[in-house]
Amino acid sequence: MVRIEASDEVTPVFIKGWWSQLERSQKLKVFSVILVYFAVFLLSCELYTRSHFVIHRIYLNSLKKAGFPEQPVNYELGIIKGIGYLDEKVFRFQKIWPKVTQNRSTMVEQFLQEQMRDLEGLWMTCRKQIHRANSFRGAAQTTHILSLIVLFMVPSMFVISRVWAVRSTTVSLQLTITTIFVHYAASVDFHNCLMGVRNKVDRALRPTYRITYELTPHILYTLLITVTVCGIPLICMSLVTDCGKRKYACK
Repeated sequence: MVRIEASDEVTPVFIKGWWSQLERSQKLKVFSVILVYFAVFLLSCELYTRSHFVIHRIYLNSLKKAGFPEQPVNYELGIIKGIGYLDEKVFRFQKIWPKVTQNRSTMVEQFLQEQMRDLEGLWMTCRKQIHRANSFRGAAQTTHILSLIVLFMVPSMFVISRVWAVRSTTVSLQLTITTIFVHYAASVDFHNCLMGVRNKVDRALRPTYRITYELTPHILYTLLITVTVCGIPLICMSLVTDCGKRKYACK
């Protein structure tokens, strides 16, 4: 009867010719794992370069200029800024309803465009003043690059030592979480600047601003991708090395 012993002298190594010993279904499973791994890798690259992880919003809810008649329409002006790991974009938002007579509508439209320019001026003031937030953003990018380097070293590290592979996975997760907090710090800093500018605007306009910032669900996607990309190589290589140990331990 075949007896299996896992002695301390047996080291986890890859078996020469292990691929030829696999059945057709097993080879398909291996191909599926590799396909999923690279699909997640490409998804993570696309997510890091295009998605926005911090969203800032500044809305002008109401404005009453001295000597200007009451507004015949409701309106909402806003600027939305999305910050990603590699880029940042600013989106203008303008909503006017309901429709009024053409002449009156044209006058209101001109007034709203003027207020939109003032709103963008507030935004640019903070962008010029905030250096610490930009430093935070640069530090977050550097930290995340380090986490990616460590992350994709895990498969090769597993060949050398399983312990170091687990440590590399832990470090990658810690760096990713650190990146999220650094982005959050930059978001708070920029938000505080917008609040400060709002308090210094001309009181004759009596504006009401609604300023918000939030972390988008992409933060959770980042953690999920990191765990997946780390976990797949660890699970697969653990199975391969364990099978190797069992084969060499058979007596």
